[in-house]
Amino acid sequence: MRKLLGILSLLIIGITGYCTNVTGGIFSNTTWTLAGSPYIITDTVKVFGGITLTIQPGVVVKFNTKGFLEIAGSLSAKGNAHDSIIFTSNLASPKPGDYNGVSIQTSTDTLTYCRFSFSSNGLNYSGAYIGSPPLAHCVFASNLVGIFFVALVRIDTCIFKYNTTGIRNSDEDSINGCTLVNNGTAISNFSGGLYGPLENSVIEYNTNGVFSNSSGLIEHCIINWNTDTAIYGNNDSIIYNEIEHNNIGIVSLNGSGIYYNSVSDNTVGFEVESGNTIECNSICNNSSYNLISQTSNNFSVKDNYWCLTDSAQIQATIYDGHQKLTLGLVSFVPFYTSACASVPNAINEVKDNNEEIKVYPNPNNGQFIIAFNHSELVSESQAIVEVYNMMGQKIYNATLNQVQGDNNINIGKQAPGVYFYRVLQEGGSLIGEGKLVVQ
Repeated sequence: MRKLLGILSLLIIGITGYCTNVTGGIFSNTTWTLAGSPYIITDTVKVFGGITLTIQPGVVVKFNTKGFLEIAGSLSAKGNAHDSIIFTSNLASPKPGDYNGVSIQTSTDTLTYCRFSFSSNGLNYSGAYIGSPPLAHCVFASNLVGIFFVALVRIDTCIFKYNTTGIRNSDEDSINGCTLVNNGTAISNFSGGLYGPLENSVIEYNTNGVFSNSSGLIEHCIINWNTDTAIYGNNDSIIYNEIEHNNIGIVSLNGSGIYYNSVSDNTVGFEVESGNTIECNSICNNSSYNLISQTSNNFSVKDNYWCLTDSAQIQATIYDGHQKLTLGLVSFVPFYTSACASVPNAINEVKDNNEEIKVYPNPNNGQFIIAFNHSELVSESQAIVEVYNMMGQKIYNATLNQVQGDNNINIGKQAPGVYFYRVLQEGGSLIGEGKLVVQ
């Protein structure tokens, strides 16, 4: 018996200590399986052109200091709501920049439910992407740069947190339904346009929110509580956003059209050069100035709401030639005495892209309703709802006994902020997910 126990102990040690070391070229179609996980990339691994590397859900890929995964062929990394694919450091005490990351050079790659941590560049894209979003439901945490683009890429429903830079790009892309929190710069060099705008995203508690290039549409976003600037640069349009509690709301260079935003409760609302069209915004209660001119030219910001009805009081919130003779004068007349109807009321105007289910009211006080839009999508008679906080901790889990009609949910008394919900079939398939805001 003692001998048998010794053999069993050896078997257990062998299984729990198992890993697959990988280096060099991949010359034929290859699958990295859960049974072979974790995979340790000890140096450069290259997937050659015409070759597909498939990574199964739940697989962990670890990188040594010089580790680098180069995809010249195709990468299919499809995790799921229960089993993400993990790309991370193999060092005992991991830190951002431990390894070079994953470089993708082609347009046939699919990545869903992947997590990238502790790299120099979590993902480095240099190919063009067409069709359905190739990148969805992924998490980028504690990297120097979460994603670096020299490509046309769509990003959908991803989370970026604790990165030096969340997203850095040098070409047109679209960012939809993402959450970027606690980064240095959330988005650098944004220049969306061809594939779509930056929209329906939450950008909070970063040093800087969005640094943009010469074009791009930013709409229906929450850009709050950033310690420096919420939006800086040139944009085609900035519309329907909540921009509050930042040091500076918008630094707008030449060529921006800015409409229907709430730019309030910042230290400075706007810093403006010239050539901007700024109309029908709520520019209120910014503690230093609502608007600071940065040009010697005169310009107009007529038809905005300042939460004031006296023109002298409004003038006192604008820094222009009245305070510094080298600056031009800012004309704000006529002005509105109430907010434009299309300006977001808190964050109620942020879009919900979830087509399968509807959650309302949102924002709420921790009590809300889940209603299924298409009950035929749910094959079981029951469904499961899960709610997570911003740190990824599950704070609520319950079974819904009906998949038709309204389901009343009460997650109890929670701190105000953004939360995430998932609704799953009883068998584990994802029905829908999205954001909750508790006030």
